Amino acid sequence: MRESILHLDQVIKRFDSTVAADHLTLTIYRGEFFTLLGPSGSGKSTILRMIAGLVRPDRGRVLIEGRDMADVPPWQRSLGMVFQHYAVFPHMNVVQNIGYGLRVRHVPPAEMRHKIADLLQLVGLAGMERKNVTLLSGGEQQRVALARALAVQPALLLLDEPLAALDEKIRREMQAELKRIQRKTQTTFVYVTHDQEEALTMSDRIAVIHQGVCLQCDAPEVLFRRPQTRFVASFFRGSNVLEADLVSVEGHDVTLRMAGQSVTLRARGAPPSGHSRVAVAVRAENLRLGAAAHGGEVVLSARVIDVVYRGTNVDHILELGDTQRIVATSTQREVAPDAQEIRVVFDPEHAVILED
Repeated sequence: MRESILHLDQVIKRFDSTVAADHLTLTIYRGEFFTLLGPSGSGKSTILRMIAGLVRPDRGRVLIEGRDMADVPPWQRSLGMVFQHYAVFPHMNVVQNIGYGLRVRHVPPAEMRHKIADLLQLVGLAGMERKNVTLLSGGEQQRVALARALAVQPALLLLDEPLAALDEKIRREMQAELKRIQRKTQTTFVYVTHDQEEALTMSDRIAVIHQGVCLQCDAPEVLFRRPQTRFVASFFRGSNVLEADLVSVEGHDVTLRMAGQSVTLRARGAPPSGHSRVAVAVRAENLRLGAAAHGGEVVLSARVIDVVYRGTNVDHILELGDTQRIVATSTQREVAPDAQEIRVVFDPEHAVILED
């Protein structure tokens, strides 16, 4: 049984008319890499700051290792923080930066030297001990900030968009490094990002936050393949959301009228009821163009209106007979734009009926 290290219990936080947390309840387990994912202004950074004690909830509780943090100041919460803009001390070299928290805690010099040496190896900065941090690259400065936060062995490490200021190549390298370091140290990471790829790459679980509400909290593959709501489906690149008319429901078998075709899908949760319109998510890579359909597969008619080359993938922008637009992704150009009507085929197992 997994051990809870952090629990948010019905947390509410508002700034005038802006809702940063709306009856938010989340449990984070010891040793996991947990990500708060959402667009700018969704409330995720405020949630992180409430965990840190930098912002006080209007209502609800923040519990760390079972203890209510209501009257516990930030410096007594056994936390580390890594920010987007590094926050390294420019007047100190690498060793001095990493050892700052240890010196404040009066760790004996020999023990401090041993810990710093281990951390330098861990974050890949061995040999740079005496280097001025202002001469380091952005990725190297972020490694210094990470080592400094880990030096005091926090129960939780909070990371607020720490890779956002890095260029794409360094950001990808740091994603792999952060996950490696988290696994090596078994420190619980609570990570904030708006970047879906970043979240999918590193996380054990992801909570999708929108207007202070957790819409879905799941493993990356579940969120990617089985979104529950229209917002979650639309947030992940490559997900098509199709509108359909509800025809009938028999148990979990749902018959829809989609782009002029009759389609029967299996509802994995509660089947829709009381709605005339239903939203269905189908990922772009699960659509096949001009292909023969196998038994039970869904076949729609469409026209290719544009083709977008993305290196390893090619996106075909399609318009269905009812003017809805979707994207089909493949590894090569399948059909030229303005082609005559073509078949779009997908397995109904790859379609997800959304809750809203």
